[in-house]
Amino acid sequence: MFFVEIVEQIGKPPIRIPASQAVIRLADGTPISMAAMFGSERSVIVSHCEDSNFHQNLQKIGITDTVIVEKMKV
Repeated sequence: MFFVEIVEQIGKPPIRIPASQAVIRLADGTPISMAAMFGSERSVIVSHCEDSNFHQNLQKIGITDTVIVEKMKV
């Protein structure tokens, strides 16, 4: 198990939640990052949308969403 800390506002203490899996999603529901206990209790897999194996890592934790990454010049 690990802890996810959610910071709602600078200066406020974070909300700390125990978890075995965490997925960060955009407002439209697209997953962009994940962390999960994997294998032994001492192993954590962490991945984000620009990793070449992001889809496979999502599938390992049961998420079948397709993520298409587009880089935009701002």
